[in-house]
Amino acid sequence: MLQNTVATLQKQQKDYYADLDARLKKFEPQHASVEDRQGTSQPGEKPEYDAALKHFQAGDFKSAGNAFSSFIKKYPQSPYLPLAQYWLGNSLYAQRDYKGSTWVLHKMIDANPRHPKVPDAMIAVANNQLESGQKAAGRETLEQVVAKYPGTEGARAADNRLKTLK
Repeated sequence: MLQNTVATLQKQQKDYYADLDARLKKFEPQHASVEDRQGTSQPGEKPEYDAALKHFQAGDFKSAGNAFSSFIKKYPQSPYLPLAQYWLGNSLYAQRDYKGSTWVLHKMIDANPRHPKVPDAMIAVANNQLESGQKAAGRETLEQVVAKYPGTEGARAADNRLKTLK
């Protein structure tokens, strides 16, 4: 009987510590792989990124821009940083802040030249240039996408956009 009680207490103790450990892990940084970027994701980071993206998807570009801007300041080492910059650039574009959008997108491209979103970011830069009346620069940026990323979806999109400019 005493042995049974001790065994039960030991099992309860083990279960308690396993539960406590699982709950504490939620507050610890976790390893994350986002597209091609590896890094440590802080607690709350992914939900904040997802919330900002939901604003963008709902067409609330001002809230999305503010949320992505805040995210970038709060998590400068985040594996989500390039994506947050990409979506911030698109939020600014949607608000007709072409200069701000171009600046953010160039920052993303320069820091992450091999990121899968770079061709899309370059197309967004070209759109900023075209909207700002810089037709030659926009055309050149689109031509760079076609040349640097042959066979990709981005290159096809840039090529289609070039055809509409002629």
